[in-house]
Amino acid sequence: MDAIGIGGVAAAVLLFVAPVNSVRGLPGYERGAVGHLGRLRPYDCGPGLFFLVPLIDRMRQTSLRTFVNRAKILLRAEGESQAGVTLVAAVRELSQGPAPRQFRYMPTLTELTAERRSTIAIPPPIELLRSIGR
Repeated sequence: MDAIGIGGVAAAVLLFVAPVNSVRGLPGYERGAVGHLGRLRPYDCGPGLFFLVPLIDRMRQTSLRTFVNRAKILLRAEGESQAGVTLVAAVRELSQGPAPRQFRYMPTLTELTAERRSTIAIPPPIELLRSIGR
């Protein structure tokens, strides 16, 4: 083959390979940051198909799943913190007087009555015993 034939084959291969390598696609949970001649484009790419200029554009893929997993951890920690504050407020309210203590018996009795074979002895309220003693 002569030089024109080799050049023509190389040009044909380049014209076929460059567009094929320039079309990129990203799934729904990924985004692409594209650098155009070393500068970041003002928009991100994805999800879906998009075109990159061969030898000029470079793309870095980022998975959004890592950001979602971090956000879940932060939300879980915030929820636990709020639950702790609510629990402290409930303990303070229950320790204020004798009447709220009686409400603590109700969940205990509910759990005990789930077992049908047990005998339950319910203690009388302390206020009732004090009023009888007077």
